[in-house]
Order: sequence, then C-alpha cells, then structure tokens
Amino acid sequence: MPLRHVVDLFETRELHFASPESWDDPYEKVLRHKGSSLAFAQCWCTRAVSDAMWRIYSSDRTAIRIRSTRSKLLVVGARIKATYNATFRLDEVVYKQAREVDEGLATIAAELKQTFSMNRAVDALYVKRDAFDYEAEVRAVAFLQPKKGVQPPQHLRVRIDPHSLVDSILFDPRAEATYIRMATYFLRKSLNFEGPVSRSALYRAARIDIPDDAEPILQADAYRRRSSQTLPCLGEICGSRSVEVRIEDSGGVPVLPLCDGCLCSHPSGRPRSEIQLFDQSKIQFVDKSKVQLVDQSEVQLLGKPKLQLVHQSFVQFINKPQVQLVD
Repeated sequence: MPLRHVVDLFETRELHFASPESWDDPYEKVLRHKGSSLAFAQCWCTRAVSDAMWRIYSSDRTAIRIRSTRSKLLVVGARIKATYNATFRLDEVVYKQAREVDEGLATIAAELKQTFSMNRAVDALYVKRDAFDYEAEVRAVAFLQPKKGVQPPQHLRVRIDPHSLVDSILFDPRAEATYIRMATYFLRKSLNFEGPVSRSALYRAARIDIPDDAEPILQADAYRRRSSQTLPCLGEICGSRSVEVRIEDSGGVPVLPLCDGCLCSHPSGRPRSEIQLFDQSKIQFVDKSKVQLVDQSEVQLLGKPKLQLVHQSFVQFINKPQVQLVD
C-alpha cells in the first residue's frame, strides 16, 4: 500500500474497508443484487514474498507492506459486528479457471433468484480466476443489514489500535535508501511505531564463486571486509540501523551480517528460535545437526560436517557433508 495509506491508518486509527464495486476486476462486479452496496471488503496477501505484488502495487517503488495476523483481523471483525450490527467473514480466496468461475457465479445467481441470502451472495467474493493466484489472497468482508430509508455508506471505516494491529513494516526492495531513511524516521518519530521496519531483501543475494583449484566457497561479495567493520544489519528485528559485525578467527562466522538482536532474540529479549533470511524462507534450529525450513521440509547435515575460515570472511565445508531431506 502507499505510504500515505499507512500514515492515514496510524493518524486516524481507522481501518478502511472499500466497496467491491470500486475494484478493477470486472468479475467482481458481474453479480449485482440488492445487497451489493451493503458489502465492504479488505484484501490481504498470505505470501510474504512476491515479486508480482511489489511490481503491481508499487509501480513507483515506494509502497509499503504491513504485516498482521488472522487473529487480529478477527478482533477487527468483532468490533464491526458490535458497532454496525453487521456480519463479518474472513476467508481465503479460491482460484479457478475462468470457465469454472463463470459456472460458479451462475449457480449463485440462480440460487439468489430463488431465495436471497447475503451470506450466499458474499460467496461470489471468494472465488477468482487463476490468473490472479499470485495474490494468495485472504479477504475480510463485512456486510451491513439494510435499513429502510437509509443510504449505505460508500466505504466503511473501523476504529482500531494500529500499534496492536501492525506487527511489522517492509519497504519495496527497489526503494531508494534515502526514501527509506526518511520514511522510517517519520514512522518512528511522528507515528511512534516501535515494531520492525526494514526493506525487503528480495533482490539481495550472496554470490557463489567456484575457484578452479579449490572446493566451492560461499562468499558474500558485497560484505567481504577486514576483521571488524560497521555494516547494515540484514535482519528484520533492528530495522535499518547499522551494527558492528566482527569476523573472529576462532568461532563460527556469519557469511552475512546479522546483529545479536536479529540473530538471537525478539525485541522483547526472549530467546529467538527462528530467523528469516532474505525475506524468503525461515530456518529453524532443531538441534545441533539439523536446520528446518519452516512449513516446508527439514534439511539435515549428515555425519560431522566441519567448517573452516577462509580469508577472514569466507566459510567452506572441509569434508563435503551430505544433505538429505528429512520426512
């Protein structure tokens, strides 16, 4: 979303629900009925990393992603029910081929002609053509009860606590550093946001060089430095501040700089068992010999793999450990 919408969210302490009739996709407007003007919706994406979403919704490279949870949106739904005497639904969108979408909408329309039900009518908002499946969408939909002689509003604004709703803020991976510093300062000082603020590392990656006469060495070329250097932390806990990353001769060496806060703990200081790399996947430490790709699969290093320090900032495996996927 644009930065101005985030500012509006924090300054007004209101969450905006739009009428589906204002959306671009014509399929959202095919099914019109007497309750069309009573439905208001908000769309969320379940995919943490999506190049398509950044390119579509951040054409000027300045958009922001806010993160929240289903449970917090359900709290918003409870407030909508109490305030507006409305019905609230939070559900995932199902993506189908266009022919199946047409057939489904025709079935819903036939049923509504027989007996109108707003619950059934809202089902049409939870099916989309598979051309949009990159959105991995969850929709929060509120539909009001009709009141005789009262025109429904054009949009719905719900009172919320933005500091409770928003867990973290992420900038477009293509955003300029100056813009990020300026916007982060505003978020911290003017809006008093205390959660993690960072830039998506979608386009940031280490390079793997394979020398002709040596075993493969993983090197982070942009971060090859002397034994001690102040570098920007790549974690999501501390935000965009820089930290001193020390490369020790005697211990394990991070290939990419992560401060102690991002590597070891949450902002509250509690032990942290998972870290996020490049805003793409999470690695969870299972025991001394295993790491787990969260919600995907487990990777195990077999035997007793050994690491050695190469030229201060490189780490390589000495004994070529095997890797297997653990069921």
